[in-house]
Amino acid sequence: MAQSIVSPATLPSLRVRRPTYPEFSLEEYSQRNASCQAILREKGIDALFVTMYENVEWLSGFGSESWKVYDKEWWVVVPAHGQPALTVDAIHEGNVEGTCVYQDVRIWGIQGKTVVDRLVEIFQDLELEDKCVAIEYGHGTRLFMPACDWDEIKRRLPHVRWVDGAEVLGEMRMIKSSEEIARIREANRITCHGIQAAFNGFHYGMSERDLVGLLMQHMLEQGADATVPGTGCYLALSAGRINQITPRTVAARKIAKGDLVHVDGGCTYRGYYSDVYRVGIVDAEPHPFIERCAATVSEALDTVIDSIRPGVRSCELVAIAERIIEKNRMTKYIRTMTDALTAESNSHSRLGHIGHGIGFGIHEYPFISHDVQMAWRENMVAAVEIMLGDPKIGWVEFEDNIVVTKDGCERITPLAKGLWRIKDGNGRHRP
Repeated sequence: MAQSIVSPATLPSLRVRRPTYPEFSLEEYSQRNASCQAILREKGIDALFVTMYENVEWLSGFGSESWKVYDKEWWVVVPAHGQPALTVDAIHEGNVEGTCVYQDVRIWGIQGKTVVDRLVEIFQDLELEDKCVAIEYGHGTRLFMPACDWDEIKRRLPHVRWVDGAEVLGEMRMIKSSEEIARIREANRITCHGIQAAFNGFHYGMSERDLVGLLMQHMLEQGADATVPGTGCYLALSAGRINQITPRTVAARKIAKGDLVHVDGGCTYRGYYSDVYRVGIVDAEPHPFIERCAATVSEALDTVIDSIRPGVRSCELVAIAERIIEKNRMTKYIRTMTDALTAESNSHSRLGHIGHGIGFGIHEYPFISHDVQMAWRENMVAAVEIMLGDPKIGWVEFEDNIVVTKDGCERITPLAKGLWRIKDGNGRHRP
């Protein structure tokens, strides 16, 4: 997968407004839209139509906490040539003045005009009624609208050729700017501070909810976002629940001696995510099998990260991890497998996934899977994760975030791996 690089000299004449509270510089927004248009032209696609907040806000700057309300439909159209446009409801017109860099903004909810009416107007004005338009149709994307609106759009624009835009969106956002990297780095620092403070502050009588509250308190004190569209933290914590992965709810059950405490996810900082996985054990020595898992996961993760540099392919990184796991005779304990093998099976199993890009969304390009041939490039940012375990004894996963550099990569998760020993009131946090 290649991405077009657009130099400042080749930027189109994007007619920008100067919002009161822009999240990034006008030059950065111009660069983003120019890169998007270059990718569209390279792929022979006439326009991009997006509805997800991650894409709308990334391109236009327009943002509001009301993204959490599902009847809010704010859409962007970026033509391969010409000026992009945003359609937004009348109630949030003030947010346009505060955040949006686009000049072409169509307001719906006035003069009898619906959001679909405004979208059709945009397509007519940009002469896209019989063109090829990429949409959020493929892996990791979705159309943020009621199904009835999508039916109406297809009925009123019957000659548009809708195509999967997942690859366009992935290429558009996978190379991070220096400011984006700085925000992800800070999100990692805050998340790691919160995990360490929570492990240090544990005492008997705490429930999962208590420990999550302590963790989030410390992250907020360090500058984490209180809220962002969708969530202020992508965070799951579980203790003693062996077979649950990132449970949505925290349990009222008191955390007990010998529990494995899993923390997955992290905070956002100015809209940008971290994704860290750490495991602690409460006031006990771990089962020898859990120690084997932790040692193998650490070795595999470190070897993969040491191998990341521009030009390496995702599938090659998966193969590196598999070799380490096989060397340590732990292959049958892989949890993320491409086939449905059980832990008791002696057949060869494969890692299906060991990571993903991270940024303004929690899962972005590049994906690190055995079937992904994409070569990595400088300034990609990713979360690398590996899990091993047994459904009766327990599981261990570690996850670190990295930035691809000119000749390698930098780990930006400043927290030791290994099984953390969590002591009541003591906080002996070293693994």
